[in-house]
Amino acid sequence: AGAARGGLAHARVLSAAVAAGVLRPGSGGNGMTRTPTKSPQRPKPAGTLPLKDPRLATIRAQQAAESLVSAGSGGFGGREFWAALAAADVEADVRQYYTEAKLQYRRRSSVPLLVEADLKLARLLAGLGVTGNRREVSTLVSAMVEAGHSLSHPADRLAVVIEASQVMGAVGSARKRTLMLWQAVELSRAGDAPDAATLDIARRALEPPPDAQALPQQQEVVAQRRPLSSGVPRHWSFVRCGCIEGVLATAILAQQHSDVWDAAAMLLREHSSELAPARQASLLET
Repeated sequence: AGAARGGLAHARVLSAAVAAGVLRPGSGGNGMTRTPTKSPQRPKPAGTLPLKDPRLATIRAQQAAESLVSAGSGGFGGREFWAALAAADVEADVRQYYTEAKLQYRRRSSVPLLVEADLKLARLLAGLGVTGNRREVSTLVSAMVEAGHSLSHPADRLAVVIEASQVMGAVGSARKRTLMLWQAVELSRAGDAPDAATLDIARRALEPPPDAQALPQQQEVVAQRRPLSSGVPRHWSFVRCGCIEGVLATAILAQQHSDVWDAAAMLLREHSSELAPARQASLLET
């Protein structure tokens, strides 16, 4: 029953998008569902290992860090897509469907499906950008993260926190997004994810959040290495400095020399007054 209600929510969004001409049938996802494509899928090395192979956890952590730091399940449709959904007034219907679906998931103690439903509804509310939705989105995200703590695998818990941080950034909660992403950095380290994947999360915590209505064109994915920049407010100086220090330490572990130099230069340029002379000297030698 819960899956059926979730399917109705998907159908409501897809029909509105197709009717408005912003999503062709069979094209990419809309942020509410995963749409199958004919493109070849990446090989799944985890499936070729024995279930108890210790490398399996590392592979799953790497896959989560590489794929789930992006815009999320299926991607969004951009500004035209969200404008079409707002014009079609889908919010009330989709909200009702997901409320009914979550009721069924709670009865069955289906935590992964409950987390997914909260995430999809939060994405919808963030994308529509309706005034007053920010508090509800925050409530959904908090419930999602709390439920995600009970997931058994570290990679799944990491995915939940990353997805939650992106939604909070989309509704303008920059501080909460930054704190969540640093929580994700710690989870990534604890889950034995590759240092480069952990660095990408750390960079994202420092950089400005994406525009919710610009996704997927402005996905939170580091496809090409770019100069380090900071979106943490300057009046949040100590946190900003701590984020840069965290990126520097993670970049050293990942042996990403350009990020090491960028972070060291940013610390000296923007936070020299907060650094001890010995620390300034060590950064100059970096």
